[in-house]
Amino acid sequence: MSESGRIVATYEVQARRDEVADLARRIAYEQTVEVPPSLVTDPVVRDRVLGRVETVSSLESTVPEPVGSHSSDASHRVTISYAGELASGQLPQLLNLLYGNVSIYPSVRLVDFTLPPPVASAFAGPRFGIEGLRRLTGVRGRPLLATALKPRGLPVAEYARLAGGFALGGGLELAMACTFRLASPGARMGLPEIKLGLVPGYGGTQRLPRLVGEANALDIVMTGRMVGADEGRSMGLVNRIVEGDPIEAGLAFAAELAGYSLPVLRLARDAVRRALDLPVREGLEVEADAGALSYQTADAAEGMNAFVEKRAPAFRDA
Repeated sequence: MSESGRIVATYEVQARRDEVADLARRIAYEQTVEVPPSLVTDPVVRDRVLGRVETVSSLESTVPEPVGSHSSDASHRVTISYAGELASGQLPQLLNLLYGNVSIYPSVRLVDFTLPPPVASAFAGPRFGIEGLRRLTGVRGRPLLATALKPRGLPVAEYARLAGGFALGGGLELAMACTFRLASPGARMGLPEIKLGLVPGYGGTQRLPRLVGEANALDIVMTGRMVGADEGRSMGLVNRIVEGDPIEAGLAFAAELAGYSLPVLRLARDAVRRALDLPVREGLEVEADAGALSYQTADAAEGMNAFVEKRAPAFRDA
């Protein structure tokens, strides 16, 4: 068993007997460093950050298998220990450490965990209740914890409505990876990781300055403050502020784009994106190439003919 000071999580997994050890290692990597083993070369990361597989045991009696047969899935118990510091004294981080990424694995179930005294002391227990937790955290008028919304059978639109106006941390990082961002007037967004002693990840520190500039990005990242929809629109974080149902507004916006030539839209989008990474001279060459390719499409001919004939074009994405 692991030494004191480490969090120990117990998982029940369904796996073939010849694959369970590999699955246990994948869980240890997924819950801590989130990269393949081949990329973990720093000994400090291996020793202090990476989860450790402590035990792997079968929950079923061992039965000899015929030579040449393939093992079928069986139940196993896996214990993995994590450095207590990785919880950062924060309940959301503790939950993510124990069962964040592997919660999407259908064959993995968290069944127990133990906390060393230094970690347990950071969580005072249920005597606080909801009201006590609100007093302790100073959070009023909104949920205490926004967990990741995972696909469990509801329509995409329903999950979007559940997410409401929140775009904090990973939510905003996901939004910044999209081509367009539409926001309701009451939407609030930010990267509050600095308040947890963390640096924003998932591209947050890289995409934000590309959207809003270095000064605004440093302000948002280093203060952890939230930005309203109007301010987000003025700095380029939000493309449009939409009234009414944001899902309907988003669908209408998508339908507007779908009315144009999709191949030409793709060329235009790629040219703009590459402009951020190239000198102007090279960017102009990319633009010229994209323009030449667009002229060769049937949609370009249709668009110019429609203009001359004073009618709406009927693009065929060709």
